[in-house]
Amino acid sequence: GALQASVDNEAVAHVRAQTLYKQGNYAEAADIYASLLFDEREDQPKRSAADRRELEANYYAACALAGKGREAISRLKPPDDPEQHHELAYNRGCCEAQCGATEATATLEKALSGAERAVEEDGASLQEKTDETAQYAAQLAYALERSGDSGQAVERAKTLLKQKPSDAAVRFAATCTLVAARRDETDLFDSHKRLKPYAASNFSDLSDKHAALGRLLWARTLFAMGKTQDALAALETPFTSPEDQCDAELLIAVHAQPEKQQKKKKAKGEDDTSPEALAKKRIADAEALIPAIEQALESVKTKNVDDYKLRFILAQAHHDCGRDAEAAQALSESSLADRPGVVATRAELLNKAGKKNEAVALLRTVRVQPDDNALRVAAQRLKFDDIEGCKEAIAIYPGNEPEDIAKKAVLAAFYDADEAEELVNQLPQDLVPQVDEDMTQEDVDKLLEAGVPKAWRTSRRENLNLVVQAKTPEELAEAKAKKRAAVLKRRKKRREAYLAKLQSEGKYDPKNPKPPDPERWIAKKQRSYNKRGRKNKGKFTGAQGGDISSKDAQKLDAKSRADERKAKDEK
Repeated sequence: GALQASVDNEAVAHVRAQTLYKQGNYAEAADIYASLLFDEREDQPKRSAADRRELEANYYAACALAGKGREAISRLKPPDDPEQHHELAYNRGCCEAQCGATEATATLEKALSGAERAVEEDGASLQEKTDETAQYAAQLAYALERSGDSGQAVERAKTLLKQKPSDAAVRFAATCTLVAARRDETDLFDSHKRLKPYAASNFSDLSDKHAALGRLLWARTLFAMGKTQDALAALETPFTSPEDQCDAELLIAVHAQPEKQQKKKKAKGEDDTSPEALAKKRIADAEALIPAIEQALESVKTKNVDDYKLRFILAQAHHDCGRDAEAAQALSESSLADRPGVVATRAELLNKAGKKNEAVALLRTVRVQPDDNALRVAAQRLKFDDIEGCKEAIAIYPGNEPEDIAKKAVLAAFYDADEAEELVNQLPQDLVPQVDEDMTQEDVDKLLEAGVPKAWRTSRRENLNLVVQAKTPEELAEAKAKKRAAVLKRRKKRREAYLAKLQSEGKYDPKNPKPPDPERWIAKKQRSYNKRGRKNKGKFTGAQGGDISSKDAQKLDAKSRADERKAKDEK
């Protein structure tokens, strides 16, 4: 039977968590690891740094597989030395990749570098090095694919597959990443060739999760190759996961749309990568996807499948098209509509649609928990000027540690200066920064404009699969201009550093700078002052054995010239 143990017995709790993890109950295992990590009772024994790192690594692993990656990375700090503690960094990178965090690729690159260095120090062979680091490389390729860097993901996956790691699961993961990263349906025959051996056994040799992913990618490849009946046959068997079933129904619906909605041929101007063109393309793609989503929703109704993933995709499509009210409606019809993260997203969408009162009322329906959720809800309500709602949420938060009081003070500063000052006075004086008495009103305004720290707000992406928010052409142009300004600023800084170096070496005088070389754009060997061996160019000296005049022959006669000089000297 299942083990029954309390976290009061740490050793038993460890065994219970490991057992649940091996049984596939990742969420329960993550809860036990969290209780061990964040238990702040004074009677708890102090752990060594190594023991805590091991516990954090187990917690990250359980959260990544339980779909709670965002929770893990929000509660734990990144490792101080990710290359030294590469296993811990790898597990954190898995959580970051699972929830779509932008830091995932950087974390996994450092973890891979640390793993490679550790294997080399052990004197491992080339194959042993490949096997030890293959999992790191496969996860890095997956993170690159999730972040939208398809080119790098394809290269990483190809390189790993060429090295032929021994672990079959790693090889399959790299194959899936390679096929999934080819979003523009390129190299179809190569994708088909790589997936065919797995499809021959109907993906039966793989875990349920990998088998479902393989079937979806196989069907997508067959659809792209025009083998519609084979693709439908691959998706005929129902999936065990509602998310996978939603993906399958959407894939079928997309390829069942009329030909005019399927962009099989490149349209004129499709290669335009300007911000305006990309924004128009995103809107056009979203408009074309909405009918397919609605058809998929009708299909899953008859199969009693939870359609929340399709609702989220529909909401994103409406948002991309600028219909925020319809996007909020789509989220409200999902089974996760009452989750705090989803409620926060719905409120944001309603506010953008000009329905601020409805957004405030919706946030009031969130059930406030006596933990960090209370501060997040308070910050979200404050964002919509709901002062009373913010106060109610803060009152529920029980934290009395200096950090908790400081967070309350920051929130209170936005609606009641006296309350904020009272909370600051409760902090230990050595933690309170000394405020400059001469601070100007301008400095105060800058502090107020900074807003509530992002870490205290309810994440809009929490528990959602929504992609990065779409930007208007004006916002894209502004971002491009800022990026260009940053490049020029870096260039100016490098130039000043270079001139300072030359000045210190005595090669540059800022008061009397040398005029620029007018030929500086010409290759050095082609400049007029650097053409060696060109003196008397074009002067004929005669070829060896050629028919030349007596005058020219006399000039070439070295002995006669020497005799003439000798005769002149004797005179």
